[in-house]
Amino acid sequence: MEVVSKDLQEDNYKKLIREQLQNADWKDSLELQIATMRLLTVRAQRYGDRKVFELYDSAYQSKLLNTLATALDWVDTSGSPDSLRVLDVLGLSKQCNGRMVPDLMAMRRALSSSSRKRLNTEPGADLMPRSGWLSDYLDYAHFNEAPISFHFFSALAILGLGMRRNVVFDRDAFEYWPNTYSFLIGPTAGRKSQAMGMAKAVGKFSRRLIESAQERHYSTTVGTGTDADPVYDHRPIFLPKEVSPQKLIEMLQVRINQENGFHYTNDSVGILMNDEVATLIGKTVKFSDDMIARLTDLYSAEDTGGRATITWGEHKMRNICFSFVFGSAPSWIKTSVTANMFQGGFLNRSVFVYRQYKGDIIPHPDILDPIAMHHLASALVPWSMINGPIVFYFEQNSEPRKWFDSWYSDNHPIKLEKIHTDKRLVSYLSRKQDHLCRMAMLLQISDNMGSAGLYESLGMVPIELQYLQQADRILTFEENYLPECFSWFGEMEDGEKTQMVLDAAQKVAKTLGCNEFTRGELTKMMANVGRGKRMTLTKEWMPHLDQLIELGHIEEFFPNNTGSGKRPWIRVLLNSDGGKA
Repeated sequence: MEVVSKDLQEDNYKKLIREQLQNADWKDSLELQIATMRLLTVRAQRYGDRKVFELYDSAYQSKLLNTLATALDWVDTSGSPDSLRVLDVLGLSKQCNGRMVPDLMAMRRALSSSSRKRLNTEPGADLMPRSGWLSDYLDYAHFNEAPISFHFFSALAILGLGMRRNVVFDRDAFEYWPNTYSFLIGPTAGRKSQAMGMAKAVGKFSRRLIESAQERHYSTTVGTGTDADPVYDHRPIFLPKEVSPQKLIEMLQVRINQENGFHYTNDSVGILMNDEVATLIGKTVKFSDDMIARLTDLYSAEDTGGRATITWGEHKMRNICFSFVFGSAPSWIKTSVTANMFQGGFLNRSVFVYRQYKGDIIPHPDILDPIAMHHLASALVPWSMINGPIVFYFEQNSEPRKWFDSWYSDNHPIKLEKIHTDKRLVSYLSRKQDHLCRMAMLLQISDNMGSAGLYESLGMVPIELQYLQQADRILTFEENYLPECFSWFGEMEDGEKTQMVLDAAQKVAKTLGCNEFTRGELTKMMANVGRGKRMTLTKEWMPHLDQLIELGHIEEFFPNNTGSGKRPWIRVLLNSDGGKA
């Protein structure tokens, strides 16, 4: 069944909804969801309402939908154009469970609230896109306390995910695919997870739309496929936030699946979004070095053309386009970053977005508009299904090429070493051209989201100067925060000492067969393992114990048989394998 087109009138929407309610499979009907949403949108436009809040998936239950149909009949017979009256009828429905009620309240508030424009009070907000898909996303997501840069880089990852390997920036000897690696660094409750979650929701909604679109396409063209000759699955893979290196590769590997009667084969296109990277990589995480090696390889996995593959063990990878967005508190950098992360180039492949503060102060965050969410998600569908890659390139003797040549000379590591004394910062900035080209390509696509078919027919698209310059301004602005952020890497020696205290505590727990013990037991162990590091005295290692308590690896407590005036005992919460004790 085809998705309802935008130009259908209100009566046609109503008719379609009532027809869909009679179908046995209406619960899985994406057409029904879109039709209901668009009907309310048409009513809002017709009668002057600002916007209408979509009934979320949780609200699509049989009785509630029947109530909706009854409400629409009531509006027709009463002659009232007020969509708030419809919501009042819906609100009276006794079929709403606890999860539905907030959705209905949100709908009512969305209809009654005044229009709000994106705020520009936050530093760097004026550098963000003011047109195109990324601008629409920031308008959709902005009215909360997450820093706008957190929103931007989360959205950039989802935009790149939607492109798959259907676009590429060809810089002669170098190729840049649309995948991105980003670290959002900020204090606890700095709204990192909020920014990631909103972008991830748009990406997952797009995945559903892609599924519906490809099923319609294959049903009318090549058929359902077979195990010997499967059809391509254009849906991206969303990995769980906590995943082992082995599971990461297993989920991205090429396989043949049978789903909804179709025989699918996939490319290795996916994203990992984790708001607390300390659970994935760091000194206290088992297999951390293996995870770092896998992520480093995935970032720039080369494809020799056609359907070339690379293999990790038994797992075959194809057309890799993998992104991540990781969140972290500054304490992770201080205690968990290892020299291996720099030496292997892992951190250099990532953009660091650091904020000490939240964004604008907003006591009552805005409600997300599902109409805008549908617009953002549906715009990604054509790009996911085109026959690529579309090649972005520098035209010979063009202004963009001349500008880039000059820019590259000014930002070469030889010159950076004369400006910055921190070699790690110089190493990070030496890959800025990689981030610049990827971001410029995505900014240009963002401004031309309706041109997927045109770009596909052209095959090659010159990069435009304005997007190179905009990407440079955004990246340069983020660099203003890096000296402070990177200064913490100078504390890696302290991090090693913190790790030593944790190792000693874990060793005590293993020796005693219990993860609870007195501070005296730890003092005895430190007297042995701390030699050579000047860590034998309590005053030398106590600050590192406090750091472990702050990180949640160790806690202090008073046993039942001791009073509050006694010294607290120690409970180890992290075992030697990096899991919970």
